[in-house]
Amino acid sequence: MYELKKKDINNLQEAASFLNVNYNTFRGWISLNRTISLRKLDDLCDIMEIPTYYLFVNEAISHGYDDVKRYLPNNSRKVFIDNLDYIFEKRGKHTWDQRESLFYGMVSKDTLMAYRRTSKNSRYPKISTIESISSYLGIPASELLKKRRQI
Repeated sequence: MYELKKKDINNLQEAASFLNVNYNTFRGWISLNRTISLRKLDDLCDIMEIPTYYLFVNEAISHGYDDVKRYLPNNSRKVFIDNLDYIFEKRGKHTWDQRESLFYGMVSKDTLMAYRRTSKNSRYPKISTIESISSYLGIPASELLKKRRQI
């Protein structure tokens, strides 16, 4: 919300309007009663002119750091895939079965492969899935959405 306050937006109604989102939908996201897709989150972060991973870093939001590297437009799905590939390589997980084993059945190899599709029917991971994957890997969720040089 710090980024919105910088733009003189002080309540949920104004925020929803600024982001071009239905107020009830936005309120559901804020109250965690609804899940926002990663694709939509990228779109909203583009409007706010911040990298998507910034929303996963509590310290940056609460302190309002202005020195966060800004790179737009956001493409969190690609960054997420690149980071997973890097982590798999670093941990010596070369086959899909080995990669799947890192998550103890929480994410199937079919799902991992679907995230890599480049066609229009590619899959975007849910925010809850990103958080679960990061937990299994022992790293913060924001690290999966940052460009690899920062992991």
